[in-house]
Amino acid sequence: MVKSMINHSILLIDGEGALHTQCAELLAGHGIELVACDNIHAGLDQLAQRPFDAVMLDPSIEQFNAETFRDAINTRADDTIVIIYTDYANMSLAEKLFDEGAFECVYKPFRENAIFPAIKRALLLKKHQYCIAGLSTLASGASVVPPLTGASRCIAEAIGTVRKASGLTMPVLISGPPGSGKCLIARTIHNQSKRHKEPFLTVARGRHAPDELHALLFPKANGGNNASKVINLSQAGTLFIEELAEIPLKTQTALLELLRMQSGDKEPTMRIIMATEHDPDAWVRHGMFRKDLMFRLRSIHLDILPLSQRQEDIDPLIRLFLQRFNESRGTKVKIDSAASSRLSRCAWPGNVAQLEHILYHAASICRSSLIRHTDVPAFILNAAPSPVTNAAACIDKSFNDAKQVAVAHFEHSYLMHQLLENKGNVTHAAGSAGMHRSSFQRLFRKYGIHPQEMKKHIKNAQRFEEEQAG
Repeated sequence: MVKSMINHSILLIDGEGALHTQCAELLAGHGIELVACDNIHAGLDQLAQRPFDAVMLDPSIEQFNAETFRDAINTRADDTIVIIYTDYANMSLAEKLFDEGAFECVYKPFRENAIFPAIKRALLLKKHQYCIAGLSTLASGASVVPPLTGASRCIAEAIGTVRKASGLTMPVLISGPPGSGKCLIARTIHNQSKRHKEPFLTVARGRHAPDELHALLFPKANGGNNASKVINLSQAGTLFIEELAEIPLKTQTALLELLRMQSGDKEPTMRIIMATEHDPDAWVRHGMFRKDLMFRLRSIHLDILPLSQRQEDIDPLIRLFLQRFNESRGTKVKIDSAASSRLSRCAWPGNVAQLEHILYHAASICRSSLIRHTDVPAFILNAAPSPVTNAAACIDKSFNDAKQVAVAHFEHSYLMHQLLENKGNVTHAAGSAGMHRSSFQRLFRKYGIHPQEMKKHIKNAQRFEEEQAG
């Protein structure tokens, strides 16, 4: 038997020898080293000598002092994560430590399906911290942006590409679905570059007719009139075009010529960053975008996957958004593990932007400064799981069984889409679908969808948006 490579380390401080053995056997096969101490003094000595990814602590251990332990954790520079693991009899002490910054509370007796997911979430958060540290080295004073927050390989690669792009002057292409934060990534590249003191100009999608867009960028070709609505491409700075699919072919030709003129030894004046939510290759293949211009744009290419395909990023994003919410409001809102787990399994068709909005909404309405799953709109939790989850569930099924799963996924997604489009109104949704209202109601019952509850949450969300705007 080949021994697993050690990738992580956990410090367990607990007086039960049997628990040490159980945890060691559980973690050994997952490449996690366990260092077990049966008294608090030995545990503090270990903590002072070496770094750990996480500490599992039973605060009922003999001679435990919360203040001493907190000081030992706070003196470390590596943000050690603390998991409280104790009996229900010590619930009040555990919750106090949780309020003071512990990551999670798990209660005895030993259950593999309770303790291992908590450890896994802690290690994902640790990976997230490493990613943040990598991003913050781009330049002094760099701020963390949600699109570059996570523990997935996609985000790690994106951070490396942003670092590279910030030190260069060539064009950049950012592709990704709506809500994935393409504009924020473009701003990050600009802010970390030598041009950060120069203008960052945006051509917003859907704002300009083709001729108007061409005149905006190349006024001399249109007689140079309307000078107040012109972007001077000869000045220093960064030009961000939100959707390359909206650039007419004649403007593509002019941009290509501009990039050719900039490709010599002379440093380009206005740097070009473009984004798209479409498949760039498909646009080239169908003759909608110049291949030679695409070659130049793809000198540096960031492709941000949908959140449904990188679910390990959801938990780090939840914690980042809660941190920002608390800093802006002076609150201490947290989220319980059950709610966090359910959010991690949602499809998030609106990606990072949707997750941020829903979490801020839940943080605003929750009681006792703790988000529970009941604070999250039902239409989010009841939505069909991500396609990745559905695909994985079908692999080992027969054709007929797999077909049933696919049909159920389509029906659920279609019902939710019609309800959202019609703001929870069943009659209007049924009419849009070309179905009788009674048939629609039967499908709701089949999938456990509650239109009235959805309508209530839609109104709450609208009220929340109005309050934010006010």
